[in-house]
Amino acid sequence: MVRDRLQPTADDTRATVQIECPKGLSIRGDSHAVRSAVENVAANALDALQERGGGGVLALRAVQRNGTVELLVEDNGPGIPEGVRASLFAPFASGNSGTGLGLAIARALARAGGGDLTCEQSVPGHTAFRFTFRPA
Repeated sequence: MVRDRLQPTADDTRATVQIECPKGLSIRGDSHAVRSAVENVAANALDALQERGGGGVLALRAVQRNGTVELLVEDNGPGIPEGVRASLFAPFASGNSGTGLGLAIARALARAGGGDLTCEQSVPGHTAFRFTFRPA
């Protein structure tokens, strides 16, 4: 389902989308809210790949670890500009032409379901966001 929603943008940017999710992995929370949060972070990654000139890889990987379900959203784009990182999850913080609401909303949706969203790494060539959720 997430792949279907991301694929048209991925095709436009000539990006490869990789999704790894073990069968039977489930989380607590509103499925629509979680899907919206994940799609928003993934769409931001595709935008970054496009700004870099297209191509690249967007990877979504889910695992169950230490009593939580983790979902990593990673790309090999240009990274997040240094000046934006400190306020990354603040409303209206944006490093491009967007509204700057997407990550703030994605984090709020994750937290509403008992989880969280963090930026694990952002350097040129690798940006990783981590969602954590309670397993169902």
